[in-house]
Amino acid sequence: MKMKKYILDSNIVSYLYDPKSPFCQAVQKKVETVSDRDEITTSILTVYEHRYGIAKADNLDDADLVAKVIRTYDMMIDSFSLIPLSVKAAEEFGKLKNEYRKKIEQTGIKKKELKNKLRGDTVDLILAASAIAEGAILVSNDKIFEEIREMRPNFLMEDWTK
Repeated sequence: MKMKKYILDSNIVSYLYDPKSPFCQAVQKKVETVSDRDEITTSILTVYEHRYGIAKADNLDDADLVAKVIRTYDMMIDSFSLIPLSVKAAEEFGKLKNEYRKKIEQTGIKKKELKNKLRGDTVDLILAASAIAEGAILVSNDKIFEEIREMRPNFLMEDWTK
């Protein structure tokens, strides 16, 4: 049987390490059922997003929350290998973002709103392109990935929160 490679999105990493999350147990259970032959990774972009979370948390008065965000980051770095950005994924990203733009334009969205949506969805599109380029399964519960899967049958994704 072929080895599977999973790329965990930021939300899944957060759920995994947050016992207060309603999705924590489901995600932990799924991680435990992944075969030893398979690989669970995360993207360098998830590291970027979590570093942003740490920077935001540093501005809060809630020391427990700051500690939790830092603890999640440290556990993520210790637990998973990181998928770097690549030229192959960049090529996939260019095509994917253009397809996504065309799909959104068909809804009649205004130009300014389209620009903002595309800007806001860029990291998710890079993650999807990375998963396609790596032949990996992206694990997330973000709705955008279901839209991408409709556009691209070769894009594999799973939602471990269910």
